[in-house]
Amino acid sequence: MNKVLVMGGTEFISRAILLELIKKGYEVDFVTRGQREIDFDGYHKHLIADRKNKEQMKAIFKNKNYDYIFDVSAYTKEDVEILVDSLDTSSLKRYIFVSSGAVYKPTTELMKESDERGRNENWKEYGFNKKLAEDYLMNLYKETAFPYVTFRPSYIYGEGNNLKRESFLFSRAVKSLPIVIPVSGEAKVQFIHIKDVVQILLESMDNKLVVGEAFNLTDAEQVDWLTLVQTINEVAGTKVPVSGITEKGMSELNVTVGEFFPFRDITYVMDNSKLLEYGLPLPKILLKEGLEKAYKWCEESGIFDQYEESETYKKVLAFSQEISSK
Repeated sequence: MNKVLVMGGTEFISRAILLELIKKGYEVDFVTRGQREIDFDGYHKHLIADRKNKEQMKAIFKNKNYDYIFDVSAYTKEDVEILVDSLDTSSLKRYIFVSSGAVYKPTTELMKESDERGRNENWKEYGFNKKLAEDYLMNLYKETAFPYVTFRPSYIYGEGNNLKRESFLFSRAVKSLPIVIPVSGEAKVQFIHIKDVVQILLESMDNKLVVGEAFNLTDAEQVDWLTLVQTINEVAGTKVPVSGITEKGMSELNVTVGEFFPFRDITYVMDNSKLLEYGLPLPKILLKEGLEKAYKWCEESGIFDQYEESETYKKVLAFSQEISSK
């Protein structure tokens, strides 16, 4: 039986990967800091360690090796380096690293895997640190043929999402609260549903073509913020009004996009054609269908109740409505 290690396992992406591996019958270990209750079974071992602590990592991996590793929780080069140094990788067939589209330098064009990566002020250190982690794996592959593959997702959404994103917009919709969107430019973005993420990552396990490669991970559908909110309304069966606020308006109020809207107001689109070229499946779940699945999960989990309208949001909303009425 193939042995698999998942770094993470209790939140969103890592949890979805872990549960699918268990479902498919793999012998799965996973690593967390032990701060969350485990509410599922079927795994082999739950290993507890701080992945930034070299001694703890070496201790939990003593006399262990794996055929496959899914690294979802690495945010820096050091995170990856400590893990690799702590493992016996002699039997490793694939190290699957979840990076980010934030590694690319700023652009409004469709990003390809060959495009330049580097600092991007829109993503701050998050994107640059992911880039450095990728560089470490690339060099390791050149030096030792380390069997890694990197995936750079766009916005991941869907059931189990613990980030304040689509659930926040749904929450406002079902509470009949107007939604404010930034209208500073003509931002276009892409999404990918968690089920498509998991399927594509698992398909890379035994695909020999993908070793040493990086892949954009996104559905090709591009939407603007108004279309996103209109789809939220359609899925939730609501008709909450949408108003906009410009960069100038935000400056007058001394607020940032992140204080009232759950996404960055930048064009964030990527070419996903390389997936098909290397024998990996393209995403199948379009945004409306994916949001229907997400809405059902949000409704069942009671997540709408965790969001309260902040004073900042009220201020932004009042300002945007006043401008719209003039």
